[in-house]
Amino acid sequence: MTRKTGSAVLDQLRDRILVGLYFGCWYPGDRLPSVRDVARMEAVDRKTAAAAYRVLQREGLVRVEPRSGVYLGDGSTPAAGDPLRRLHARWLDNALATSAELGLDADHIARLFRAVSAVEKRRIAVMDQDIAHASHLVDELRARSGLEYMACGLDDIPATAGPLRETPLAVATPHAAVHLRGRGARIPVVQATLSSELLTRLENWAGGGPVVVLVGTSGLRRELQRALDHGLIENGHNVRVLAQGNGVDGADYRLELQGRRVLLWPGAIRAGLEDQGAELVEDTHRSRLLSSATIDGIRREIALLALVQVTRSSVA
Repeated sequence: MTRKTGSAVLDQLRDRILVGLYFGCWYPGDRLPSVRDVARMEAVDRKTAAAAYRVLQREGLVRVEPRSGVYLGDGSTPAAGDPLRRLHARWLDNALATSAELGLDADHIARLFRAVSAVEKRRIAVMDQDIAHASHLVDELRARSGLEYMACGLDDIPATAGPLRETPLAVATPHAAVHLRGRGARIPVVQATLSSELLTRLENWAGGGPVVVLVGTSGLRRELQRALDHGLIENGHNVRVLAQGNGVDGADYRLELQGRRVLLWPGAIRAGLEDQGAELVEDTHRSRLLSSATIDGIRREIALLALVQVTRSSVA
């Protein structure tokens, strides 16, 4: 027996409903066969049947009501002509279907979202040993996530006093994360990691000979140099990292750029480089410094904090 594909089940279910509608077997608002009934009739699993009904709901042919059933729609396509609203409707449809499978009712979902909103309204700490580097990370995180952040240094530890007392969580560079955990900070810590795309581009340039990476702060210089010293990329010995403003060991970094191939890192400033006789091989200063895993980690911790808050309130 050949197993039916999801598209075949969808087409047959659509045709059956349209034929029944044409011949007056059903009218708008009438209950249709359940997901279980469709799965049995078509000899497929329930997930395939449920997926077919979700597609028909997006088409406006049916209306799926969790914990109630499937009903014939009025023929209108939801949010027609508005791509954004269609995307929102699709997301809401999937969210409701998933929540129903997990046994979550609308009131519980609403409490979860209110809790997420409450966490997101609080400023998230961004920590590094160099406050200027932390400020660069704050700018990027704010632009990418739409949330509010504040730059903090190691002097702001512990979390029981100062700015860390009010933050829900901290985003910390590896060195700062070690200090946070070592000093007993009882807040969730998301470790900030660099974009792999940037490291790949650096590796490509290092393979062609010596190259200088110009970064914006001494803190970032230390982080990147530490990574290179640990063999993060091939030909790392061809890379020298310099920081604008304070150079290396107090030297003027501009003297180090004369005649060098230079890669401009996110957070660095391009102005005046050509006057130093440097060859700008690539300008990455508008690229993303942080990995997507960092953003995902922040969202994950926010969700966990919201879940804990809702659970505690339910128990109380």
